[in-house]
Amino acid sequence: GVASAVVAARVLSEAGIDLSGTITVATAADEESGGHKGIHELINAGLLNGADYGVYIESIPDEVHIAHNGMVWLKVTTKGESAHSSKKNNFTNAILKMGKVAAALDRLEFTGWSPHPLVPGGPYISVNRIQGGTKENMIPDECSIICDIRTMPGQSLKSVIGDVERTLDKLRA
Repeated sequence: GVASAVVAARVLSEAGIDLSGTITVATAADEESGGHKGIHELINAGLLNGADYGVYIESIPDEVHIAHNGMVWLKVTTKGESAHSSKKNNFTNAILKMGKVAAALDRLEFTGWSPHPLVPGGPYISVNRIQGGTKENMIPDECSIICDIRTMPGQSLKSVIGDVERTLDKLRA
């Protein structure tokens, strides 16, 4: 992707194509981690100011997009009670609790969004990481998941968290 962007910029320059401005190729890392150490640093340093065109490379072959989903990573933790596994009928297992939470979040349908002509589909949540328990013979007192939430243009963090909270409130009840 980076090589393609550099070659494309060079070809445009050498071909004498009259652009109504400048083109900048930014080769920032960290896109899948939120961009805080990549594109964010370039913006904060003022290195992208004044560019009229930009090419941002994604690794989806044969596709060109001019807009994309937003991203929220969410950690959810369930609590249980630690005890020896021989007492499993008397204590709450945080991992078993999390199974219900993860399944409910996977079915979550977001509200307050509209289709966007440049971003196909809609918002979604994907449960992608889980961690729980400390020992093979102990009932886990804590379990956490990390969810990847992809939002649509116009959605707010407040509305996304509200949808998650409503889902969790139903389980708490």
